[in-house]
Amino acid sequence: MTGYILSLDMKSPSPDVHLPVMEWDSARLHCERLGYSLAIVRSAADQESLEAVFASHNRSWRVHFWLGLHRSESSSEFEWVDGTPLNFTNWLPGSPSEEQTHVCTEVYENGEWQWKSSRCSGPRSFACSTLPPWASGAGRPLWSWPSSSAARSPERG
Repeated sequence: MTGYILSLDMKSPSPDVHLPVMEWDSARLHCERLGYSLAIVRSAADQESLEAVFASHNRSWRVHFWLGLHRSESSSEFEWVDGTPLNFTNWLPGSPSEEQTHVCTEVYENGEWQWKSSRCSGPRSFACSTLPPWASGAGRPLWSWPSSSAARSPERG
């Protein structure tokens, strides 16, 4: 299981909170500069883990987060930023789009946190994947946000 660091677009009642929103390529580079990657979701367990982080914000407004899944202009297949093939999906009906080139993937908060294909040029919040060394094999990822301290995820029964 993977941990996630989120960058939230805080267009909220808290104007003092400012976290980055970026186009997909910029978000990918930002995560890499921190030593992570854009979020990679390889399994239903990873998807559930990411959903738990999103849901923990109890936000009433809709959000879109970039994932590290994309299809380049020269390929018809989606792949993760680390080069691994796409084996697990959670596509929104109608996605992925077959018509667009250089398509990226966002998590769309529709109550089910499904994936939606989108042009890579739109600014979005994003999630970076990380598994800290102390959590290796523990199945208890680190959740942190750029402006707060880290906390472990809750136990799942």
